[in-house]
This record gives sequence, structure tokens and C-alpha cells, in this order.
Amino acid sequence: MSQPLDDLLTIAERAYVRMQAGQLISQCLEAGDASALDALVRQLVLAGPPSLAVLREIREEISSVRSSLRQEGLSVRQELKDALAGFGLQMPQLLAAEPPEAFRRICGQGLRSEVKKAASGLVSEDQLLLEEVCREAGERVSTIASRLALLGRVDGAVQDWLVSLAYEAAHTSQDLEIAPHTPRQH
Repeated sequence: MSQPLDDLLTIAERAYVRMQAGQLISQCLEAGDASALDALVRQLVLAGPPSLAVLREIREEISSVRSSLRQEGLSVRQELKDALAGFGLQMPQLLAAEPPEAFRRICGQGLRSEVKKAASGLVSEDQLLLEEVCREAGERVSTIASRLALLGRVDGAVQDWLVSLAYEAAHTSQDLEIAPHTPRQH
């Protein structure tokens, strides 16, 4: 039976690991390079099955960050729709798609071309401003998409290692149960 203090320490340890993983993930996303996170995962894999809980925490943090990035991408799309509407432009065909297709459209040259055509009746300053709004939205979504791709790759690797370590842990415990106990010779 576990003690309440042991349970509390486990919760605190998990929260600490998750916080550290979140910071490391943020650093990797800023740098556009997951090598530091990959190195941590490799160390945990080398530690074997006892690191399963930590790897699960890392995976949950990756999932949380991915969800936040998707929400950020949807916010960019909504801001772009609002900006276009502010100039009297309704472009549902370009912005109605669901992610990731909507993100591709925002990043692509097609959006800027369609906006340019639709805004041809506006004064040149407004046309330039709309072009800048589209370019900035495209850059923001492109950054989000590259971060999502990086997280997807890391998440896949962590998932693969989790499956492998869980398999190893299952086989190890099964081997222990099957192996006959032999008394020591003195």
C-alpha cells in the first residue's frame, strides 16, 4: 500500500518532469531543431522500462503543445478573415477549409492572388495593406506548420520508443514469472 507522501512526491515529480519537458520543447521549437529533445529521449530509452512514465509525460506535453499550436493557427485564420471583412472582402472559398488545408491556402500564393483580384477596387494603400496582412498571416502559419511537423516527428519517435519499452517491460516481467527459482549454493 502506498503512503500519501509517496503519492504526493510522484505527483510533484510528474509535474516537474512535465514542466521541464515543456521548456525543452519550447526551446526546440524556437530553434527549429529537436536534437536536444531527441537526446533526452535517447537517455530515457537507455534507462529502460523505468522511464516509461517520464516518456508518457513527455508525450502528453507534446500533445498539449500541438493542440496549442493548432489553436494558434485557427486564430491566425480567424484574424485574416476578420481583416479581409474589414476591407469588405468575403473570401469563404479560401478560408473555409479545415486545417491543414486551410493553413496551406493561407501560406500559398493563391490567397494573395485572389485577395489582389478581389481588392482591385480599393485604393492602393489599402491594397498594399491587405497584401502585407496576407503575407504576415502566411509567415505565421508557415512557422506554426513547421513547428507542428517537428512535433509530429518527435511524437512519432517517442510513441515508437514507448511501445518498444512497454514490450520490453512486459517480456521482462513475464520472464521473471516463468523463470524457476533456484536456491543459492553455499
